[in-house]
Amino acid sequence: MKKALGIAAALVLLNSAAIAQFGYRADDRFSFSFYGGFGLSRAEGVSSYADTWDAYVHKNISEYADIAYQAEDGIAFGGAFTLLFDRNIGLEFGGALFGRTMPTEIVSGWEVFADSTRYADTYAFSGGGRLSSVPLFLNFVVRYPSGIMDLHLSAGPALFLNTAKADATGIYGDSYWYQVLWIIYEWIDFLPVAMEIPSTSWIGVGGNFGLGIDLNFSPMFAFFLEARAFLCGSKNLEWEYITGHYDGLRGIFSDWEFGQSQVDYLIENSLTSPLKINPSFFFVSAGIKLRFGL
Repeated sequence: MKKALGIAAALVLLNSAAIAQFGYRADDRFSFSFYGGFGLSRAEGVSSYADTWDAYVHKNISEYADIAYQAEDGIAFGGAFTLLFDRNIGLEFGGALFGRTMPTEIVSGWEVFADSTRYADTYAFSGGGRLSSVPLFLNFVVRYPSGIMDLHLSAGPALFLNTAKADATGIYGDSYWYQVLWIIYEWIDFLPVAMEIPSTSWIGVGGNFGLGIDLNFSPMFAFFLEARAFLCGSKNLEWEYITGHYDGLRGIFSDWEFGQSQVDYLIENSLTSPLKINPSFFFVSAGIKLRFGL
């Protein structure tokens, strides 16, 4: 074991000495890099619903739902091709893949006044979602060689191929009444309506910039660490309501129909704000770099 460690240490010292003496080859002009690491997501926010309406007897009935969402951090991968115009300046073309779950947490409630008496309740639901981004970038690269370690900076435009989907549980109030002689009986209940943003893809335009360090094991091979920010504009995605039959949250309505007319009412009055998705993320990665001559 000691002998093997001694041989490995000697090889590293010899290799370092060779790099320090000869540096990079004069024809070292392009390289391939492959990396993976941890992505820190920027997609988070609240999509809100609110409505106030009157039933036949009860007035100023209010209901709301706040849908909080946050894309989770996770593993990302990428690769790049770099062409140097001289030893230290060039262009870099590459891409990355970052897929992350995007759960939703919903808090909803209602408030009703009847004969100066206030009735109210709140509910909590959870939903799911997913966001994936594939940024493709073309960067200007500057490299600062220093023997066994190099520093490199890069920045440029990026084209983002994004896909997102989400589901949640909203709230929708309805009423039913009938009259016996001069007495009116009225019931109010609130339906836990399913909502979704179906899988939606779009192209976003943005940019990226990064800072990295290469640890050179030979003129042709290096291990590197890099931190990179991918920046993309936000996209508003509209919720869709799922028609069907629902049981009321108060236990008054059973198998109550939520149909297209109710959906049209919600859409026409723009009662639910969209899901504002920001595909930007920060990427900390490690990988290998293979260099070649022309």
